[in-house]
Amino acid sequence: EFRRVLFRSGALWIIFSNTIFNIVIKSKYLLERIQTIKVCVYVFITSIIIYILINVFTKKSRNLSNILRKYYKEIQASFEELINEKDELKLQYDELNKKQIIITKNEERYKTALENANDAIWELDLLTKEFFCSDKFSDITGYDKNVINPIQGLSNLIAEDDRKIVENDFNNYINGKDLYYQKNMKLKLDRKS
Repeated sequence: EFRRVLFRSGALWIIFSNTIFNIVIKSKYLLERIQTIKVCVYVFITSIIIYILINVFTKKSRNLSNILRKYYKEIQASFEELINEKDELKLQYDELNKKQIIITKNEERYKTALENANDAIWELDLLTKEFFCSDKFSDITGYDKNVINPIQGLSNLIAEDDRKIVENDFNNYINGKDLYYQKNMKLKLDRKS
């Protein structure tokens, strides 16, 4: 766009200045000298304009180049962060995967141990009142493990001569007097089943 403007203004300058100088100046020698000066002035002014335009374009190019470099560095830093995060996530995933394998193996071992043990194992969550016991509990006692009332029902299953000792030790554990609660006790068996 600028080249067209520069070309048209130069053409208009040459045409109109020639016409004006031909009308005003009658001496051929003086006209030739003025034409030479006019061309030199035109070339000089055009050179200055072109120089200024190149300078402006160069500054804009440098600014754009600096902005692009800045964005490139930011993108590169973000990419490196993503690569590091990806590596970190992969390590965490691998670690979780290893732990899951260990947990699965331990669960299988625990399940095998429970199935092959001659002992009944039970657990009671005092907050949720959730009761869990091994299948051996039903096999040994004859009671259906799914219908036992966790707290009162378990207490009623304990043989009379062990009940007070078991309840006392259990209360000591609950009240923080003992760190662990582990007890061997005699249970009443369900002779109906």
